[in-house]
Order: sequence, then structure tokens, then C-alpha cells
Amino acid sequence: MNLGELRALVRLTLASAAAWPDATLDGWIGQGIRLYGAHFGEVAVPAAGDDTAAVGVPEIHIEAITAYVAFAAQYELQADEAVVVDASTVVLSQLGQEARRAWDRYKDVMDRLVWLGGGTIVDVPQPVWGDIGL
Repeated sequence: MNLGELRALVRLTLASAAAWPDATLDGWIGQGIRLYGAHFGEVAVPAAGDDTAAVGVPEIHIEAITAYVAFAAQYELQADEAVVVDASTVVLSQLGQEARRAWDRYKDVMDRLVWLGGGTIVDVPQPVWGDIGL
């Protein structure tokens, strides 16, 4: 699978080319590949914008990358909404829940992949996503 195909797969999940430009998706895909590599060994991250660059993640593990990108999109929506000071606390709360669900799905996928692969999760420092400590 190459970067262009993976980006197209991610677009099916996010369903908006206008809200999520290619550069943003490529950055999230790169972050997802780096996190994947922290658990399964170094994986080369394709150059952003190079649609023909091969993605070093096995195709059966691509779900981990798409799950991470879905989390990153939900988290950005939540962060954008938090900047606006008005009566949108219900929307902000809902976006926060969706970001947490997306993060939980990503972690479930990674745990399942490690379990199926017979490996163990390396003790990788967990990133802190904003003030809520996701």
C-alpha cells in the first residue's frame, strides 16, 4: 500500500477533503506510523505528499493507522471547539467523548495486534493529549 492509497482510505472514514487537507492527513498518518513503530519496531515514514511512497506497515495492520488518524481528527475538532468561548459546552462535551472513544478504539486495535502477533508492548512513554490527559 502506498501513501496515496492510505490517504484515500482515511478519507473514506473522515469524509471531508475540505476540512482535512492532504498535508494534515499526511502528518497524522506519519504520527500513527511512528506510534505503530514504537510497538512493532521502526517503520519508515513516507515523505508527506509523495503518493507513490510505500507505507511500511503491513496491510493487515493498517487499521491501527486509520484508527489513530480518526482519533487525531476528533481531538482536533474538540480542540477547535474549546477555543470558541460561547454556550457550546454540550458540543464540546460530545466532541470530547468522541475523541476518547477514538483513542480507546486505537488502543484496542494496537493491543489486539500485539496479542495476535505474540509480541509484547514495549514500555513507550504515552503522550499526553492536551489538558484532559488522554
